[in-house]
Amino acid sequence: MTKRAPSATALALPLLPPLVALLVHASYVPRGFTWLDHGDVVAGRAVLPLARLHEAFFMRMGDTGFFRPMAVVVHSLDRAVYSTWAPGHHLTSVLLHALVVAAAPFFLRAFVRLSAVEECLAALVVAVHPLSWLVVGGLTYQQELLVTLFTMTAVAAHAWARQSGRPAAAAAAATSVALAFFSKETALFWIPALIALWEWLAFRTRDSSRQRIPWLWAAYAIVVALSLAARAHAVPEVWRTAAAALSTPEWIGVRLRAIVRSLAELLSPVPPSINDSAIIGAPGLVESAVVLTVAAGALLVLRRGVTSPAARLVLVLAVTLAPALRLVPVSRFGSPHYTFPATAALGALAALALRAARGSGAPWRLAGGAAVAWLLVAAGLTAAGGVRFTDDVALFEPELQRDPGYPEAHAELGRYQLAAGEAAKAREHLEKALEPHDSRIAYVDRSMVHVNLALALSAQGRTTEAERQLAMAREVAPSSRMPVIDYNQAVLAARRDRDDEVVRLLAPHDGTWSTHEPSLLLARALGRLGRTAEAGRALENAERTAPPDRRATIAAWRRSLAGR
Repeated sequence: MTKRAPSATALALPLLPPLVALLVHASYVPRGFTWLDHGDVVAGRAVLPLARLHEAFFMRMGDTGFFRPMAVVVHSLDRAVYSTWAPGHHLTSVLLHALVVAAAPFFLRAFVRLSAVEECLAALVVAVHPLSWLVVGGLTYQQELLVTLFTMTAVAAHAWARQSGRPAAAAAAATSVALAFFSKETALFWIPALIALWEWLAFRTRDSSRQRIPWLWAAYAIVVALSLAARAHAVPEVWRTAAAALSTPEWIGVRLRAIVRSLAELLSPVPPSINDSAIIGAPGLVESAVVLTVAAGALLVLRRGVTSPAARLVLVLAVTLAPALRLVPVSRFGSPHYTFPATAALGALAALALRAARGSGAPWRLAGGAAVAWLLVAAGLTAAGGVRFTDDVALFEPELQRDPGYPEAHAELGRYQLAAGEAAKAREHLEKALEPHDSRIAYVDRSMVHVNLALALSAQGRTTEAERQLAMAREVAPSSRMPVIDYNQAVLAARRDRDDEVVRLLAPHDGTWSTHEPSLLLARALGRLGRTAEAGRALENAERTAPPDRRATIAAWRRSLAGR
C-alpha cells in the first residue's frame, strides 16, 4: 500500500504560527534603543569584536553578575552587521521569537499527543501572547528567547533520542543543552526538571520504546561541568543579588502575589506592565484564595492520573512557571519575562479544553468563540505594543502613570532627560529614583543613578553636590563601574584645575577605555604638569579609540607634543 502524501493544509499548518508571529511583531522592527539597550548594545557592554567573539564564553555579560555568552554572541553579530541601527537589532528579536514559536510543537510532542490543528492552536498562543511584548521589544531580553528556544529543542531532542536511539538525536540534545546553559542560568533548573519529568512519565507509562544511549548522560554531565566551570571562571561570585530581609509572613506574601501576577499575565490578552516592583506584606485574602483555587484545580486534574494529557501539561506548566516563585534572589522580582516560557503549556491546555468541548453544542461554540476572541485581542494588543519601544519616554511614561513610585522608570527617564540636555527634569526624576521604598522590592541601579544625578547637578553648576553624589556612587558600585565613576570625578577635578587629581583618577585605567574622551582628559592634565612623554602615550590611546573624524586632530596634537 502506498503512503498518502500530506495535504497542502497539513504542510501549511506548521508554518502558520511562525508567520503570524512575524506579522504581529512587525511593528517592533522600526523602533529605537530603550532601557538596558543603551548600556549593553549602544555602549557595547555586552558586545565584542568578531575577532574576540570566543571571549564571550570566558567573561561575564557586561558589568552584570550573569554568565550569558550566547546573548553576547547575538548582540556582537548584530553590532557587526547593523552597527547601531536599531531596527536591525529588533529584527533579530522578532526572528528569534518566530523560531521559539516553530519549536513549541516539537517541545509539546515530548509530553502530549495533539492533532496538527491542536498543535497549530498551541503555537498560535505562543506567537501572539502579550508576554512576548517585553522579550521581543527589549533587546536585552533576547536571552529569554534564546533560553526558551534551546530548552524546547533540548527536551524535544532528548525525547526523540530516547525513543529512536539515533546518535544524531542524542547529539542534538546535548548541543541544545549546552546552548541553553550558555544562554541563561534558568536553564540549569528547567532542563534537568523537564528531562526528569519526561523520564518519570515514560517510566509511569511503562514505555518500552525507550532506547538506551549510555553516552547521552555522560554528554549531559560533561556539558554541565563545562558550563559551570566556565561560569565560575567568568563570574567568581556565586550569586551577586542578595535576598531581601523579610519576615516569614512577608516572604510568603510576596511569593503568593508573584504567583497571582504570573497567572494573571498568563491568562490575560493584555500586555503586562514592566514594573518589577513587589509589594511587601503578609498574604492577603485575594491572593491566598486565588492560589488555593488554582492548586485545587490542578489537584483535580492530577487525580485523573498523572499520565493523562491534561495532567502532563499541568506538570509542564508548573515546571516552567516555577521561577516565578523567585526562590533564588533575583534583581527584577516581578518582571513578566519570567512567565513567557509557560505560554506553550497554556496553549496546549487550551487545545485540550477545546477537544473536551467538541461536539457538545453550545459549550463547544462558546469555547471556540472565546478562543478566537482571545487570540484576536491578544494579537491586536501585542502588535500595538511595538510603538512603546520607540524611546524611553514612550516605554516608561505609561508605567509612571500607573505607579508614580516606580523607581526604575524615574531612573531611566532621568538618564533620557540628561542626554537630551534637560538637567532640571533629569534631576527631578533621578532624585525620585533614589527615594526609599521600604514597602516594596524594586530594582534600581543606584550607583548609575548617583552618577547621572552628579552629571545633572554638574550641568547646573552645583559642583560640590555633584562630587558628593559620585562619592555615594563609589560606595555602592561594583568594581566594573569604578572607571566610569573615576572619569566623572576627573571631569569635575579638571574644572577646578586639579591636574594631579585627574592623573590619579585616570592613569590606572588608561588603555582600557572604549572611548577617547578619558584619554584626552588625561593627556591634557599630563601636558599641563609637564609630563609630555606620558601625555603622548595617552594621546595614542585616544587616537586608537576615537571616531575617524577626530583621529587626525588628535594625531596632530600628539606630533606637536612630541616636537616640544
